[in-house]
Amino acid sequence: MARLRVAAYCRVSTDQSDQLHSLAAQQRYFAEYIAAHPAWENAGVWADEGISGTSTAKRRQFRALMAAAERGEIDLILTKEVSRFARNTVDTLAYTRKLREWGVGVLFLTDNIDTRAGEGEFRLTIMASVAQEESRKTSERVKWGQRRSMERGVVFGAAAPYGYRLADGVLTVQEEQAEVVRRVYRLFLEDGRGTHVIARRLTEEGIPTPTAKGNAWSSTMVLRLLRNEKYCGDLLQKKTCTPDFLTHKKVRNCGQEEPVYLRDHHTPIISRAQFEAAQRELARRSRAHIRHSARYWCSGKVRCGVCGRALTPRRSVRKDGSVHIRWACRGCRGSAVQDNVLRGCVSLALRSLPLDTNRLIRRLCAAWRAAEAADRGRKGSLSDAQWRQRREMITDLLFTAPPVLGEAVQSVCIQQQLVAIRFHGLAEPVMVDSALGQIRSALPPKP
Repeated sequence: MARLRVAAYCRVSTDQSDQLHSLAAQQRYFAEYIAAHPAWENAGVWADEGISGTSTAKRRQFRALMAAAERGEIDLILTKEVSRFARNTVDTLAYTRKLREWGVGVLFLTDNIDTRAGEGEFRLTIMASVAQEESRKTSERVKWGQRRSMERGVVFGAAAPYGYRLADGVLTVQEEQAEVVRRVYRLFLEDGRGTHVIARRLTEEGIPTPTAKGNAWSSTMVLRLLRNEKYCGDLLQKKTCTPDFLTHKKVRNCGQEEPVYLRDHHTPIISRAQFEAAQRELARRSRAHIRHSARYWCSGKVRCGVCGRALTPRRSVRKDGSVHIRWACRGCRGSAVQDNVLRGCVSLALRSLPLDTNRLIRRLCAAWRAAEAADRGRKGSLSDAQWRQRREMITDLLFTAPPVLGEAVQSVCIQQQLVAIRFHGLAEPVMVDSALGQIRSALPPKP
């Protein structure tokens, strides 16, 4: 007669040394227990370390055991008690029923339950429910203890926020990173830079990112620095919570649990006034739907003349490698313009203004001459023809270079083919017919 192929499963819920010692003891116990039965054949001992029993999702050894049972490699599974097998009633019953379909029984030694017996499932249901309730109470006790610690000022979390060190639940300033945080706030508040521009500058300067998982900063990283209350010395905990003790899934705390907020908890990196000013500026930019990223020369400045919403750029790359940009309204979809057409309209409007361009160009050329005169390696001087060529180049840059246009333009409103351009320092807009390429004197009547 063939011997019964018997496997064992054991688990500890923490990876502390005493628990791991207990796990090793359980493995030895099961190996000896199986060897003590001559009619049994050892089919292996599966063990999960530091894994909760409320879910089987992360218990790799448990899933491997189930796979072996499904392949017909096991006849009986031994485990110490129901709480070691699972603390979820649904999982316990579902898996034992699957095993029974595959002809595999489960023997819970301490609870004296054998699923091969007639009353086995009834007793298992009761014990599994008890185990699940015990897990729920344990979860509540842990939450209660964590909250009391949070109220005393203990910081929970695996990693410290950028700019700080976290040791034994205490935050201390890491000065090198803290200076980067201060600089981000200065660029945002004093220079009016957007998160994309700040991220690009930090990346170009080779400053390590907060995550250290790559060399490039992102606007999201910068935004997290601007919104984190810890930088002004406050501490907000319970931003996330675990509403279901069975799944252990963390979700954003949207009122499920009361947060813990401690004012002046630790040494600040920026002043409270700076932090509050940053929150007001973030709210203002969000309300206005303005993009301050300046990724494009007119980012956040182009509006739809029909619905008033901001036009957004649609960027595509042609087969020849050239970049094509089209500005379009996401609201009414009634306004759209090609980027090169928009630049042409602004350039035309700029040329129509009563600017003393000759004086500006002479000053630029004079500065250019002075710079070249200071160059010791300069040989000879430019001829009149070369200076005329240079003057034409500067003129073209004055009216067409995107940085110049971006600095000069305050806002652009597009309604059908009419482009109304407001320049800094001018009360009235300049109207340009984008189709005809001509200056217009007034807006057309609304339909």
